[in-house]
Amino acid sequence: MSLPTVVAPSLTFMTAVLLLPEDAVGALDFFLLPNITTGAEGERQCRERGYDGLAALSTPEAYHQALQMSKDWRQIGMGIIVGLHYYYNKDLLVWDDGTLMTSDLPWWDGHPRARKRDKVGRIYWEGALFINKDDERKISLCGNYDRSEAQFSIVKGAEPDTVENATFDESTEPSYITCSMRCGLDNRCRGAVNTSDSLLCKLFGGNLPLNIPFSNNAMAITFLRKSNKNDNDDEDDDDDDDDDDYDDDDDDDDYDVDVDDDDDDDDDDDDDDDDDDDDDDDDSDDVSFTSILLTRILTPTNVA
Repeated sequence: MSLPTVVAPSLTFMTAVLLLPEDAVGALDFFLLPNITTGAEGERQCRERGYDGLAALSTPEAYHQALQMSKDWRQIGMGIIVGLHYYYNKDLLVWDDGTLMTSDLPWWDGHPRARKRDKVGRIYWEGALFINKDDERKISLCGNYDRSEAQFSIVKGAEPDTVENATFDESTEPSYITCSMRCGLDNRCRGAVNTSDSLLCKLFGGNLPLNIPFSNNAMAITFLRKSNKNDNDDEDDDDDDDDDDYDDDDDDDDYDVDVDDDDDDDDDDDDDDDDDDDDDDDDSDDVSFTSILLTRILTPTNVA
């Protein structure tokens, strides 16, 4: 199974709709470790060298730069470990800078095909991407995440009940990703809801109530933006206080993408994938929250 030749400049990630400023493109700070490591060890060494971790290739510019830097290694058949991780318990692929995976990434066999024990992203020798176990030593690509960020919570299969007075913008968007990007790029936005059947994207402003009542809607995905209004004042306070804005439950696991990876690390249970599926499916029965960092491609001003 091989992917047609990947021409990096022609990649059209969803994030490419908004162009990066020239200084942002030039600011991509990547570094190839000189020795082979696993992904976990590579991430540790990257941080020891002053980088944020493994490189997040969440834009076409970043992916192209990674292909150029890794060309010599890939020509001799060496894979390149990058900062893309699969969280099996949430069925979520996320770049390490917090950016959600887009649907048009150049996968090795056309789609992610991530399995329970797969957890780290790697660039294949042809330049395509795939997810695999973190049990092989390859060359790791380090990176810094020099971007403005906005934190969101996602509510799948539900929409707010009473937010009519808070709605300030409605549009038709092709996916929930572009809907959330609209919210992240507008400093008035406190939340958004996207319905897959009508493609309607509603943005909610400052009148959005803190404790929002929800109703079930299988076609809806709701985004709640964590307010940064008091971040500077409460910098030294317990970060857990922020999580109470939208949920009275103090269980941070509801918001944390960094889920427990014990299942993935247990090398004695290679054949337990099917046995564990029923337990993990419980997450989808109720409205669940997953915290992400949605990267802003353009740095907005006067962020509230």
